[in-house]
Amino acid sequence: MSYIVATLLRKAFEKHEILSTEEGITREESWKHLMLLPVDYSEKAIFNDVTREIMSKIQFEHGGEEYDAGYPEGIPSSVEIQTRDD
Repeated sequence: MSYIVATLLRKAFEKHEILSTEEGITREESWKHLMLLPVDYSEKAIFNDVTREIMSKIQFEHGGEEYDAGYPEGIPSSVEIQTRDD
């Protein structure tokens, strides 16, 4: 899971110019730039230095009984992103 999240973030950084400058870009068009493709699971992609750096900063926590109760009808999850100024 951390690989998927890290790869999506890396692609968003790489495509920032396209995503932020194209007028009228829809969510669907944005997703086409970011969605993971078979090439994103190649050995070269898996060992991408930027992706690995992002992965090192990802932490997972169990959501507790409230999250467990929703399975298997769905996979309850949430994402919290904390940023800091260095």
